[in-house]
Amino acid sequence: MPTNTQDKELEPLIKDVKNNIRTRLGDLMSKLLNQADDTLFELAEGATSNEEQNRFFDLMRQLKDHKQAIAVEFIENIDPYLRPYGIVEEEKSNQKQELEGELSLVEKSDVEDMVLVKNIGEKAAGKYREQLSHLEARLEHLALKTDDIFTRDALMPVNFCQAFDDALADKFNIDNKKLLFQIFNEEIASKLDALYDSINNRFIDAGILPQIKLFTHNQSPKRRRSDSAMQDMSGEVPPMDEPESYGNYAMTAPPGASFGHRGGAPGISGTHAPGAGGAGNPGAAMPGAPMGGTGGVAGAPMGGAGGIPGAPGTAGTGGAGLGAPGGGAAGHHGQGGGAAGAAPGVAGEPGAPGMPGGGSPGGAAGNAEAGSGEMAGIPASGSGGYSHYTAGMPANQVGQVLGQFFGVPIARGDAPEESDAAQTFAEYTASTPQYYGHEEILTALSQVQATPQFEQPEEIRFDADVIKQALLDEISKKSGGMVTKRINQIAEKTIDFIELIFDAIIDDGEISDTIKALLLRLQIPVIKASMVDQEFFIYDDHPARVLLDKIADVGVGVTEHTDDIYIRLDRIVTDLVTEYDLQTSTFQAALDSLNEFIEELEREAARIEQEAQRQVLREHARTIVLKSLRGVTAGMVLPEAVHPLVLKRWPTLMFNHYLEHGKENDEWINIIDVLREIISSVQSIDTPEDLAHLKSTQDDLVASVRDKLSRTNQSESDIEGVVQGLIDTHQNIIGSCAFSDQQMEDAEEAITEEDWTPSNTIEPAAEPEAPKAQLPSNIMPGMWFRVNMGEDSVARHCKLSVIIVEDSRLVFVNHAGEIVVEKGFDEFTEEMSDGLSSVIMGHSVFDHALNSVITKLSPSE
Repeated sequence: MPTNTQDKELEPLIKDVKNNIRTRLGDLMSKLLNQADDTLFELAEGATSNEEQNRFFDLMRQLKDHKQAIAVEFIENIDPYLRPYGIVEEEKSNQKQELEGELSLVEKSDVEDMVLVKNIGEKAAGKYREQLSHLEARLEHLALKTDDIFTRDALMPVNFCQAFDDALADKFNIDNKKLLFQIFNEEIASKLDALYDSINNRFIDAGILPQIKLFTHNQSPKRRRSDSAMQDMSGEVPPMDEPESYGNYAMTAPPGASFGHRGGAPGISGTHAPGAGGAGNPGAAMPGAPMGGTGGVAGAPMGGAGGIPGAPGTAGTGGAGLGAPGGGAAGHHGQGGGAAGAAPGVAGEPGAPGMPGGGSPGGAAGNAEAGSGEMAGIPASGSGGYSHYTAGMPANQVGQVLGQFFGVPIARGDAPEESDAAQTFAEYTASTPQYYGHEEILTALSQVQATPQFEQPEEIRFDADVIKQALLDEISKKSGGMVTKRINQIAEKTIDFIELIFDAIIDDGEISDTIKALLLRLQIPVIKASMVDQEFFIYDDHPARVLLDKIADVGVGVTEHTDDIYIRLDRIVTDLVTEYDLQTSTFQAALDSLNEFIEELEREAARIEQEAQRQVLREHARTIVLKSLRGVTAGMVLPEAVHPLVLKRWPTLMFNHYLEHGKENDEWINIIDVLREIISSVQSIDTPEDLAHLKSTQDDLVASVRDKLSRTNQSESDIEGVVQGLIDTHQNIIGSCAFSDQQMEDAEEAITEEDWTPSNTIEPAAEPEAPKAQLPSNIMPGMWFRVNMGEDSVARHCKLSVIIVEDSRLVFVNHAGEIVVEKGFDEFTEEMSDGLSSVIMGHSVFDHALNSVITKLSPSE
């Protein structure tokens, strides 16, 4: 706890910061009010009708009348946010800081009022994210030193918006408020950077966290070729977007199309690799492969594309003794291995990893290889192999299978040209009297790729023989119609291998035929990319591979050629196919263009989906609140004076509480109980006991009502207005009664008895208990599904956006964030069981295909 001495030392700083806030915001408000006159005059000058012009002039006059009050009240409304955090935290659990909207029972102007505050506040918060992050960190730090500092979120822009809204109060109608908020956005919300910088600088000068380090969790891109740093793979999993829960009654997915985040596929058995899950949700990790070496070192293989690392591998078969040399610092390969194992291993158990230090090259503790051992019969990196994973399996395994398939060993890109593998590969790709060389074939491929049958294939199939014949036909055109050679072995096998890859892609049921046809247009460019770069299959960060993945990912849910996404993807593919000289940089340019499009798409999809989610949740909350209201008010008389309280303010209170907390909590029950008391208290009185009860409880009831409403963001004057309506109604009811003094004395005594109850008590309505439908626990918001759309409709790829638990309802959106279908738990569970609907695992399309092909070609163990 902070000491009194600390409080006194920091008191001048806190006072200075508060004065700075008030002064700067006061100046901004003065400029706003002055600018408003100019803005409104310009609008009036440009008005297209007399009516519109008069509106602007009337608003100018109104603003002039209230200008001084608005300026004063704005700063007064800021002050509550600057109270000591201890006081605010005490109230916070019962207070709602932001309103999500109101019911249709509430006036439309009030709904729009709240939306104005929320939208402008959130937009501004996004603009000042870094400054606010620094500021919140310093305020949290200060809270450890003094109780006098305000809360970490006190200076959020939404609070300033709310202060302005409260200052405007009921002085202006909603249309004029919207106009004034536009000016507020331009003159204050968009100019808060100086305020935030000023406060941060004051804290820095006072030594409050002068250097704040911001940590990001972005996954580093893989590095290729001779870059030894590529081997520093930590296996760290990027953070995943979690579904958001609303008071245990609903769950929503993070808004947006979530491209690249569709859920990981489980690891493929037999590969000794972790799951090649899509970035975002991890794949199911498979156990790591055994690690050999003298007194082998236990290690966990690296994760696949976005997957979680597998479990540590079991120790090698080496007996007791020291761990193998070369166990470097975890996560690093190559030079600088560790000392010999730090501790002797018991027979059959791993030795402890060596400490970093000088030593021979070797694998890293925790990576695929350890020291001089081998993994599943594949040479360790120390002996010239690969020490990373590609397509969810060891790259050495992929390299071996490719070498066997091509009949030529695959040489590392950083291997010396005089190495055996490099020389052998060069010999097989050179032009000879019997075979066309790579250069001749690449030239012919460039001509072939522009022909109609490959530029716009009519069928969804890849035919290697047709491509080979087309190459020979193209070559013959340049040699007088003669074909005197064959395609060299590497080129022929490359075409055959790409056929296997595309066959696997075509067989992938998670990709729509529309997108498969688009991917098939890239068959020739992909062949060229793999011929130019012999390590194309070894590294999964090649732009051509990533491009295929991104196209398949972005194309989720796309089935029509008229779709905007398809049109954009088609344009990117067309630009690539018509490019004669395809280089890695050409694919990278196409990938950059696609990434820009994805960013635009995700922003728009997130906006649309967020609004769709909000509407779904608000509609559900509205239904629940109206149902509860009917249960309490059915058959009851409501005097006009309590209409604003019972039909407007109280439903709003219920609505917003339900949105945040649901109704399975004590506070919801308490809100309903107080509502019952309100309704009971305004009914006509037939007995002296009911009158005595009203007199004895009215003050407590009014206090409860005032307390509940004070936790909303309604102005004090508005709250007092509706509370006064209740008080006046009570007085009218009491004044209309004419019971004798003796009757009242007897009544006052009677109501103290335990078994006495008011005659107008409203009993809670018994809700029939319907059996709750169950949904499989592994179905979560954010997952993609192939959803059955009915007997006469084609199934669509949709994202599960919202789960309404209480209604047993699922809401699905398309790639654009638009709601396309809703289903009940039972209906969807049955469809899943019958195979009419199914999960889309969201794996990397190329990695999945490559893994499948390598697994089939690998010799059985």
